[in-house]
Amino acid sequence: MDKEINSALWRFIRRDTSVSAFEAWVYAYEAALSTALGAELHFRLLEMNYADRNQVEDMREQLEAQLRPALTCECLAVADEDVIPVAAALANL
Repeated sequence: MDKEINSALWRFIRRDTSVSAFEAWVYAYEAALSTALGAELHFRLLEMNYADRNQVEDMREQLEAQLRPALTCECLAVADEDVIPVAAALANL
């Protein structure tokens, strides 16, 4: 998958981008998303009601389920504003 597409999808999953910005991005990258995500998930992105919180959360879960297996590092899955308990991990060394 294209690095730019992958990063944008993870920003949406992590809630680091607004739903309205993501919706605009989906339509701007429509052709590339079909190839990257497959026809079925691409179609769901296009038909989704972005004003419906339940549909948005369901889509985040679907996207994460598709993208997570390819992760080699958790870095992409960590939100920009997340707190990572590094001190606690270092204390166990």
